[in-house]
Amino acid sequence: MTNYKLSVVVINYNKEKFIEESLQSVMDQSLEDFELIVVDDGSTDKSSVLAEEFTKKYQNAKFIKQENRGPSAARNTGLSHASGEYIAFLDGDDIAYPDAYAQLYSLAKKYNADTAVGNILCFNGEKTWRLNYMKEIFKEGLPENRQILEYPELHLTPSASNKLFKKELLEREGILFHEELRVGEDLFFTEKSLLKSNCTVVCNVDVIGYRIEDPENSLIKSGTIQFFKQLVVLQKELRTYYEENGFTKDLIHIERRQLKFFINSINIKANKLPDDEKLNLASVGNEFMKTIRNESIKDELSVVPKFVAETLRLKDKRALKIYLSLKSNPKMTNSKLRKVVYLLSLFSLRYKFVKS
Repeated sequence: MTNYKLSVVVINYNKEKFIEESLQSVMDQSLEDFELIVVDDGSTDKSSVLAEEFTKKYQNAKFIKQENRGPSAARNTGLSHASGEYIAFLDGDDIAYPDAYAQLYSLAKKYNADTAVGNILCFNGEKTWRLNYMKEIFKEGLPENRQILEYPELHLTPSASNKLFKKELLEREGILFHEELRVGEDLFFTEKSLLKSNCTVVCNVDVIGYRIEDPENSLIKSGTIQFFKQLVVLQKELRTYYEENGFTKDLIHIERRQLKFFINSINIKANKLPDDEKLNLASVGNEFMKTIRNESIKDELSVVPKFVAETLRLKDKRALKIYLSLKSNPKMTNSKLRKVVYLLSLFSLRYKFVKS
């Protein structure tokens, strides 16, 4: 087996429209000595044929087809066939920018780092934009060589596709994608990898173009109550991993991120749920709050998120229903919402924590 500098694992499921562009972006990399591994996860369109034909043109490319088992299983299949010193992941509708892997690899080798982190550029047919939370990672003055236990901003980048992972690290620590998770599988994988890394290098270079053709139908804005239930499962898995691996005191950082994400998901998505699932959301949210070890993080929130967190902690279906009704009102500005939430809190001693 040839040992490459990098193995790029591209997973495909019915990406007929984009798969060739995605694969070509990998083959156009300026990095020398890498391999492309395409794992087709049981596609039913022409993308599987297109991907297989593409890989036949290159000696450093291989094609693997499996029954549909989900993205985590597809990535794990790719990992099992990878021979590179480092591993990168890419979805079959995204693209890799030409110099990204070369820059990340060079910086990782400079520090013998187990992991490397770069940036993400979102795009569709009309525009490009960046993810706001990534700004914290690339703040001026932060070193290029870090460790997540000392630099908690690294918890803010959940994607596996803007990173390199040393294969030796993954094998040594037994790190794989959790195949039962349907939400947050990237985050769980990257958390384990960054926590166990000797160090993580950070380079503000666009690694991938993350394609979002229809933001309204993206995962966070569509689906059912199962999305929120999966967030509960994810948080339980995270807490267990932290506690079993001696990172309990550092759990607060990922809990802070995930609590904000859960509340933001309610704001974006809850009013699209059927009425019966809206009622169930308070119970699911209550289960989520029970997974939080560091309850003090709730006090760090501003008025409105704090109110939502408290309704979940108390499993207050009525208060959550009122809140969602307010959020669905197009005339309800953020300023008005803060005032109404404060007034609502005055009617119950349970919400006396809210301050104007």
